[in-house]
Amino acid sequence: MALSRCICLAIVGEFTLLFCAAMVQLNCQHENLGISRQNSMINCSVKGAEASDVDIGVVIWKKDQSTVLMYYSKTIKTNDPRFQFAEQNWDTRNRNVSLLVTDTRLVDEGQYQCQVITDSGEAEEYTSLKVHARYSKPVMSSIPKNDIRENMRVEIFCNASGGYPAGVIHWYDQYNTNWTRSAETDVVQTEDKLFKLTSKLTVLQASSGFLGYRCVVLNSKRQQEEVAEYNLSFALDNDPEITAQAGDRHSMTITAVLVVVGSLACGLLILMLLRRRRSQRYQQGSEVPAGSQF
Repeated sequence: MALSRCICLAIVGEFTLLFCAAMVQLNCQHENLGISRQNSMINCSVKGAEASDVDIGVVIWKKDQSTVLMYYSKTIKTNDPRFQFAEQNWDTRNRNVSLLVTDTRLVDEGQYQCQVITDSGEAEEYTSLKVHARYSKPVMSSIPKNDIRENMRVEIFCNASGGYPAGVIHWYDQYNTNWTRSAETDVVQTEDKLFKLTSKLTVLQASSGFLGYRCVVLNSKRQQEEVAEYNLSFALDNDPEITAQAGDRHSMTITAVLVVVGSLACGLLILMLLRRRRSQRYQQGSEVPAGSQF
């Protein structure tokens, strides 16, 4: 909750009068969302007095009790140039004291405190910044990669990295059937605090009727960020059309062989018959009847 107080001292003759001028408050967005490597805004503005009556003398922005931006004595000071006033031409009459964080990083996530002192009072308020990093497009692969056959066991992999906070991977086939419960997913946080997702879906009996699989990356709010598709590569002779064509060619080859073999067999049989007839004629011609004379 914002704290505010104001004290105004006036001297009239011999009397000192203490009274309160218009009170000020800070209206800050409770939670702000930032995107890694992009500019982020922590929204905060002065409320409670007429704009023409407010002259801001001090603004202090702190993160975890460390000052990141300060305006005092007509000078803006910061230890990190990534922290700036949201409005570049900010002046003491500007009620918008929002903090701009350029090139947002994961270390910028946390609680922030804003303090202002004006000629109408002072106030402070707490707010926070949540940083989100988008996951990269998934990379998919399979074991085996090629020459898959019917009913073969196949492992399909999906990898995505660079995201924050931790996300999940869901699996679907070409008919939009959800196979996520059959998959194994590992979530690893790297040194830069980003997360890497590695998931494996095991297809126990691959089928050419289920070629396509889809890997969907969801963020921590279960919102889709990236998607990739993968088709299993079956062996060419596993294709029914190609198999049928190969079968036809095989049948034609066998038929041709049988025709040739049959022709040869017929030729040999005819040759044997001809030789047999010649042999019989020769034997008949060489026989001499008994009692015949020359």
